[in-house]
This record gives sequence, structure tokens and C-alpha cells, in this order.
Amino acid sequence: MTAAPPDSATIAARWIAEYCATSGDVLCDSRGGAAESWRTLLAEIAGVTDGDLEALRDRVQRQADDIGTGYRMPGDSEERPWPVSPLPLLIAESEWTAIAEGVAQRARLMELLLDDIYGAQQLTRDGLLPASLVTGNPYFLRPMVGLQPPGGRHLSFYAVDLARGPDGEWRVLGDHLRAPVGAGYALGMTYGQVMGYIVLPQAFRNMLPVLLTQTIILFQDTSLVYVLSITDFLGAASKIANRDFRPVEMYLFAAVVYFAVSFTLSSLVRRLQTQIAIVR
Repeated sequence: MTAAPPDSATIAARWIAEYCATSGDVLCDSRGGAAESWRTLLAEIAGVTDGDLEALRDRVQRQADDIGTGYRMPGDSEERPWPVSPLPLLIAESEWTAIAEGVAQRARLMELLLDDIYGAQQLTRDGLLPASLVTGNPYFLRPMVGLQPPGGRHLSFYAVDLARGPDGEWRVLGDHLRAPVGAGYALGMTYGQVMGYIVLPQAFRNMLPVLLTQTIILFQDTSLVYVLSITDFLGAASKIANRDFRPVEMYLFAAVVYFAVSFTLSSLVRRLQTQIAIVR
């Protein structure tokens, strides 16, 4: 007679016993409702995987590799695969509330710090922030000093790396202010979706005003038709003026055309910059 396979609750209890026999962490130290939540979670996973946790680990890692999740250490020329655990970390509501409040407070501090660095620079004047530390940083953008950021905020995204210390307290290991690619991966987006919905729209918003401004400069300096190897607009006006002996009318007409095109493009740039600030 073949013995019945163990149920998911039994498998979960075995996993916990085997893990806690060699380790000690929040899972092994949990009591009461927290311990019950862990047992329920592991029982659900055991039921879905038929007790094969290694297969689940391989599946999760393959998914992370497929969407291009990786990271680089200082000095690395290529990305390393991002190690992913198949088990989520359970955090109590009260503990998560404290984490959320702490991260929000830290984000406000970062915003105030950037606002002072690119604004009044009071921290430097008071000697609380060495000027050499700011101006000597390769990421310091001197042209940004005194400029009002779009939407009135320097930060559009903020994230932190967290770790629980030996005393049970959460600590920040690193701050991230770049594009929220990791947030897209956390929502289950593929690499293509992250590029299409997060990275490219930000690049478009940042580059479009610059491209239009360069278009205006190009038109004012040489005119687009000249770039296309066709007679320059101003040159054509000059030929007509010399032929008909009416220079005032022709040059005035050319000036009006240049002004109309430049004014229209400049207005478009200002409108786009306003819309971008609203979106941010």
C-alpha cells in the first residue's frame, strides 16, 4: 500500500523545521499571528509547487533573467544576474508603517538638501556642508544653480535599499534617485514594457525641448532649406531684391518669415516645457 503524499501544511512545517535548525531570523523568531502568517504562506507555496521549492526558485530566477534584471558593482563592465528569493518577506503592518514614514522623511530631507545646493546654499555658508564636497562632485551640475526645477521639485523618484540589523531595526544601505526601472519590474513588467512605459517617455520629455531649441538655432543660423542643399531662403530673397531693385520689401518679407517660424517654434517649446512640468 502506497503512503499518501504529505499535505501542504506538513511540507511547510518541515521546511520551517529544517530552515530554523541551521538559521535564526524573523521567520524562526516569529510568534503568535506572525508565525501563523508564515505557516499559511509556506503552506500555500507548498501546495502550488507540490513541495518542490527548488523548482520554484529556478522559475523565479529565470523570470528575473528574462526581463533583464541585473546590477553592477563598482568596476564591473557587465551586469550580474540579480539573485531573487522565491519567498516574499512578510512585514507586520505596524512595522511597515514605520518604514514608510522613515523613507518619506528621508525623501523630504533629500529634496531639501538638493534645493539648498542648487538654491540658497545656506548649508555651505554656515559651514555645515563643505563647498569642496559639492563642487568637487562630478555629478554636480553648476548650470542648474539658481534654476527652478520643473514642477518645483528636484526629485521625481526616490527609493532605498533596506536591511534589518541584528537588533531588529531597519537601516538604509543606499539611496536611489534614478529612473524607477526597479518599480516597473516589481509590477511584473517585461524589459520591453519598462523601456516603453518608463525609460523612453522620460528620455522623450527630457530631450524634446532641447531638440526643438536646436531646430530653432539651426533655422536661424542657416535655414533648413540650405541644409537640404537648396538655395537659402535669405539668399533667394537677396537675388529677387537685386533683380527687381526692391531690397526693402524683400528683406522685410524674409525677416517676417524668420520671425514667424522662430516665434512659433519658441512658443511650442515653452508650451511643451509647461506640459512636462505638469506631468512631473
